[in-house]
Amino acid sequence: MTNILNQVQRALQEYVDTMCEGKSTKAAENLGVNHQTFWQWLKGKRIPSLSKISPVLDLLGYTLSTNNSSEQGNEQGISDLFERIDVFAAAAGGTPIDVYETEPLCSVYVPKDFVKKCDYAVECDGDSMSPTIPDKSICGVKLEPFDKGNEIYLAYIPLEGMTIKRVRADRLNGLYIFHSDNPLYPEFSVSMTAAEKIVIGKIVWTLRRDI
Repeated sequence: MTNILNQVQRALQEYVDTMCEGKSTKAAENLGVNHQTFWQWLKGKRIPSLSKISPVLDLLGYTLSTNNSSEQGNEQGISDLFERIDVFAAAAGGTPIDVYETEPLCSVYVPKDFVKKCDYAVECDGDSMSPTIPDKSICGVKLEPFDKGNEIYLAYIPLEGMTIKRVRADRLNGLYIFHSDNPLYPEFSVSMTAAEKIVIGKIVWTLRRDI
């Protein structure tokens, strides 16, 4: 995956140098994103969406490869490296919200290895997990036993709804603490027995949405 991102970065840098007079601000304007977003793409801090980068790749004649050596026949088009995934529900990154849905909220393209790691995806609605998970990020959820580590989980709070929080154990008091990475939001706690019943799955990857 790192190799793919490096190739995307090289393509974007070439686009800036050859098509935009070396001006990243002009490149950002051409692609319809703000300069900060484009700069983060260029530095590999954010993953651009397929719809945004495919015109650049096509224009420069790029194909993405999973191996540095194209002679080994490992070159692949971008559609072979990214897969569409439905986002079926929104989960609050602030106050829990109840939004179980049968129809997806949206569909996004993510790296294929991301799809393999998760059972489904949710959208984070709110900023209580910022900066770790910014508002409107897409999160991959893996349905697996609650391992009680200092990890980020999707949970369903009865009578309130779904929420994304970092969960840590307070064994002295027999509690699990649901913590927000944003210090502006308070944490809350539930009993260890209750926590094991309400945790749905672990957040295994996060992608910021560039709209």
